[in-house]
Amino acid sequence: MKYVLRREVLSSTAEKQISEASFREISDARQNLFELLAIEEKYDLLIRNYLGFEQVVYDSSINGLLYTERSWSDFIEHIQAANLAVMNLLAMCRSYVDHTPQHLSAIFPDLPEKKDAFHNERKTVYSEFLGYRVLYEIRNHVQHCGLPVHSFTLGGSWLDTRDACRHNAIPYISVAELAKDNSFNKKILQEIQDMGERIDLRLLIRENMSAFARIHKCVRALTKDLADDSERIVSDCLKDFAKNYDSDLIGLSIMALDTEGRVIDRSSLFDDMVKRRRYLEEKNKTLVNVERHFVTGQIET
Repeated sequence: MKYVLRREVLSSTAEKQISEASFREISDARQNLFELLAIEEKYDLLIRNYLGFEQVVYDSSINGLLYTERSWSDFIEHIQAANLAVMNLLAMCRSYVDHTPQHLSAIFPDLPEKKDAFHNERKTVYSEFLGYRVLYEIRNHVQHCGLPVHSFTLGGSWLDTRDACRHNAIPYISVAELAKDNSFNKKILQEIQDMGERIDLRLLIRENMSAFARIHKCVRALTKDLADDSERIVSDCLKDFAKNYDSDLIGLSIMALDTEGRVIDRSSLFDDMVKRRRYLEEKNKTLVNVERHFVTGQIET
C-alpha cells in the first residue's frame, strides 16, 4: 500500500508520499470536519424555518393593514400559511434532534458520553422551557392527528397616545382541540390549560428556539476541542503541500494506492468546510432569549 497527497489536474504532477498513520489522521480529521459542518447546516436550516414562520406572521400583519375586506376564505389562507411554516419548523426540529447524536457518534465512536451529554442537555431544556415541551408534543400531534394552527387573528389597537395604531397577526393553538387527541401528553396539556383557552403560538415557538440555542451551544462546547484539532491537522497538511510541492491546491486529493498504483481510496482535500462552518457559527449565535425580542415597524419620534 502507498499513501499520497496528489493534485489531480493535467497541469500538475505534484505528489507527496505520506505514512499510513498520517493518511488515517488526515482522513479522520477531514471526515470530522464534514460531520461538524453537517450539524451546523442542520441548525442553520432550523433557524431558516423559524425565520419563515416569523415572515408569515409579519406578512399577515401587513396584509391586515392594507386590505380591510376579508372573507372567511382569506382567514383560512392565513391559517394555512402559518400551518405550513410551523409544520416545516417542527420537521426541522425533529431532524436536528435525531441527526445530531448520529453525527456525534460518528465523530466520537469511542466516547459515547458525548452523545449522552447531548441527550442530558435536551432533557434539561425540556424541563426548563415550556415552549420546547409544548412544541415537542405538538409535533407528535401534527404527525398523527391534526394541524398546529387552530385559529388566527388580524387586529389593530391604538397606542396610549393615540397618535399611531399597532397592527398584528397572531396564530393560536386551541387547548380544546389538543385535548381531543387522546395521545397528547396530559401533563403538558394541564400546563397550557392554565394559560387559557387559546395560546399565542409566537411565544411558544420563540421559547422553543431559545431552547434549541441552548442545546446547540452545548453541542459546540462538546465538539470544540476536536474541531480545533481537526482544523489544525488539515491546515498543516495544506500549508506544507503549498509550501513544498505546489502553491495551487485546487484538485488536491488524499489517496490510498495498491501495489500496482491503482487508487483504492480517494478524498478531495480542502478547507472550505472549515470556512463554511465558521461562517455559520458566526451567523447563528444570537437566538438565546429570542422570546424577549420582537420586530416592529413603529417609527420613533
